[in-house]
Amino acid sequence: MDPTLPPPSSTPSPPPAPPRRARRWLGWVVFGALVLLAAWLVARPGRRAAAPTAAAERWREEVLQGTGPHRIALVEIRGVLTEDGAAPLPEWSSGFRLAAVREQLRRAAEDSSVRAVVLRIDSPGGSVVASEELYQAVKQLRKPVVASLGETAASGGYYVAVAADRIVASPGTITGSIGVIATVPDVGELARKVGYRQTVIKSGEFKDMGNPLRAITPRERALFQALVDDLFQGFVDRVAEGRRLPRARVLTLATGQVYTGAQALRLGLVDEVGDLQRAIERARSLARVPTATVIRYVRREPRIRLLDLLLSGSPPGLQERLDAARGRWLRAQFWYLAYF
Repeated sequence: MDPTLPPPSSTPSPPPAPPRRARRWLGWVVFGALVLLAAWLVARPGRRAAAPTAAAERWREEVLQGTGPHRIALVEIRGVLTEDGAAPLPEWSSGFRLAAVREQLRRAAEDSSVRAVVLRIDSPGGSVVASEELYQAVKQLRKPVVASLGETAASGGYYVAVAADRIVASPGTITGSIGVIATVPDVGELARKVGYRQTVIKSGEFKDMGNPLRAITPRERALFQALVDDLFQGFVDRVAEGRRLPRARVLTLATGQVYTGAQALRLGLVDEVGDLQRAIERARSLARVPTATVIRYVRREPRIRLLDLLLSGSPPGLQERLDAARGRWLRAQFWYLAYF
């Protein structure tokens, strides 16, 4: 042995450090375990992931134009008008939320600095009940209201507009369509093809009227027609009152036909032709203020927590809207709706 070399050490060498990739992998395993543990703690019996509620929603005001202490609130009404936000047909989509629009109208009504409201309507209409709910909400404002009609403001969209003090339409707006539709689905043939049968035991002849697993009978059709006719008379009354037109005159226009904004002006269904800015100026004039700040209400959407998504499988409220839509497609419905 070379005397210049140090003697071999009796202590074993330390093991080599684990590769960086292995340490990273181990960290992810620990993180995943913690996430699963947290999910189990929240989802265990007696606990549910908290979902945002309408009461927790927050709103802010956004200034669109103008200055000064007097204000005009711009409230948008877009999409198919339904109470639950579900579209009436699978191929239709609707971002409309009745509760959100009502909340904006409530804020405008309670704010003394808001001197007038402009409704920007772009809707082919919707359900009878949702249209009436909006009509009543507009009527309760007790402030000047101007309806500005966008691309489409037909049927239920026009129903809401007649609650306003004045209606301003673009020359190319599609409006009118004064009338009612009842839709009664019939999936009986499809059910038979997949082998589904249903036995109905009922207390009266019409107790299962509208059952989607069979066609309606002639007597049931007559009853549905009577319901449609009654709702139609209510629509005609609203238009006659809001537009100050003889009822007989409205009946001649209420064939379900749609009109352009220019045609509607000639027929007395709107007050003037113009754009949104024209409607804002008309609202300022009705409010009798020299200048006005135009605002709109913007909802701050609640934050969706990752844990909520993991537990629910979908964003809060989405599953409820899908369930409502599925139920809607399979039951008889009544609409103030234009197929545009």
